[in-house]
Amino acid sequence: MADIEADKITFDNIRATLTALNGSENLPEIKGIEVTGTDAIIMHSSIGNVISNDSKVFYGIYVNQEGSAEINDNEITGFDIAIAVKGGEAEIKNVSFDGIIAIMIEDVSDFDKISLTGCTAQNDRTETEHDVIIVGEDDVVGTDSAEANAWFEKMKELNPDLVFGSTSELKVGGATIEGWKPVDGGDVEAT
Repeated sequence: MADIEADKITFDNIRATLTALNGSENLPEIKGIEVTGTDAIIMHSSIGNVISNDSKVFYGIYVNQEGSAEINDNEITGFDIAIAVKGGEAEIKNVSFDGIIAIMIEDVSDFDKISLTGCTAQNDRTETEHDVIIVGEDDVVGTDSAEANAWFEKMKELNPDLVFGSTSELKVGGATIEGWKPVDGGDVEAT
């Protein structure tokens, strides 16, 4: 529905529902709004999806950048993954969602870049028992990680109704999501 490539862009009061794929039928991943620019803000909005397809993974908001993104006062429904954070900083506040929030962590310092406050899950946890899942290597997100444990405790305090979990891979839709590793140079296509 939108690809935010430019920097310092604010989307305010969006009312958008994904109702057709329009040329994206063959893609395994469908992203409602992808944020690749820096300092993006998505606020006071309602983003939905009414398409169901077990061979695809549907993302509501997909943050994939090096700057900061603020996702504030939004309702996100109908997506397998309501919000995915693959890189950069993300401040997620007062978001109501079904599906899950998936955060990919490559380094323990990444925990300082992600925050959730006042979020509410609308799902019934039949697909997964967690509302927020941290995906990364075991040495980063495992139970022995002091940084991961501290982050979980802080986020549980700020979001008492959410269930948090961590894993080295997440199966959703027809895909497996694993901890990403940095790749230097060239273009990468994953299928």
